[in-house]
Amino acid sequence: IISLFICAVWNASAGTLLPSVVNTSTGSVSASSVTVAEKLNTYFNEIDLSENDSITYSINEKIKQEVLEFAEADSNFYKISIGCGRIGSVISPDSKLKIISWNYKLQDNGFAYETIIIKNSNKKKPKVKAWSISSKEAFKPTENKIYNSKNWYGALYYNIVPWKGDYILLGYSTYNNISKVKVIEVLSLEKKRPTFGQKVFKKGNKTYSRMVFEYSFMANMSLVYNSETKEFVFDHLSPEEPSMKGLYQYYGPDFSVDVMQEKGKYWEYKSDVDVRNN
Repeated sequence: IISLFICAVWNASAGTLLPSVVNTSTGSVSASSVTVAEKLNTYFNEIDLSENDSITYSINEKIKQEVLEFAEADSNFYKISIGCGRIGSVISPDSKLKIISWNYKLQDNGFAYETIIIKNSNKKKPKVKAWSISSKEAFKPTENKIYNSKNWYGALYYNIVPWKGDYILLGYSTYNNISKVKVIEVLSLEKKRPTFGQKVFKKGNKTYSRMVFEYSFMANMSLVYNSETKEFVFDHLSPEEPSMKGLYQYYGPDFSVDVMQEKGKYWEYKSDVDVRNN
């Protein structure tokens, strides 16, 4: 069985109006009638119509405030959806970690990202601690750098795999308008703040802090965790033509499959694997 979390749709239609109830005697709008989901959808619609990044960032702060308030409530830990199609969330199999993430477009066709990481210390009756992390201008992460809340690159996380006291994340990013990125990396909370990256991924004679896959904006790459074989399975990427090697906006799946297999304290890269025999 392949464990896969499918992200919510990230493109909402713009121009919808926020439902509200008006007090006919005073003309005031009843704030209690406006749900969190309605507020969030309205804020995202405003972002879609914004023509200024400063205004966009200001609107996103309102979104973050609403989502963080939701995330910090112990009773909401097991709620997988906040009711807004632009925001995705995933919970780890051990019920100790939840990640909420979203993105929005900037005027230069770049993207900004937000994620809220929620640690739960009580499985039966959730007791949570939340961290809010922002990337106001997403970029492609390097394979060897350790990132934290101050220099995070930006991604939407769609799967969490508990591993040796830490968590391995599968993430997705559109940091520009010509290519996409997927990552496999370790999230650690040991130092009382989230850190992204750990030198546990081996490919050939080198060891990396994360696996980074960049490919054409027009292509789709599969990257999943197989919970039965306990390995990460993903499409092998190749350029359209040999002359395009290194130009990742022209890369896409070539119908072969690679895996990352656990070997002791490392994950080792294996190319062109027949997963039907696993």
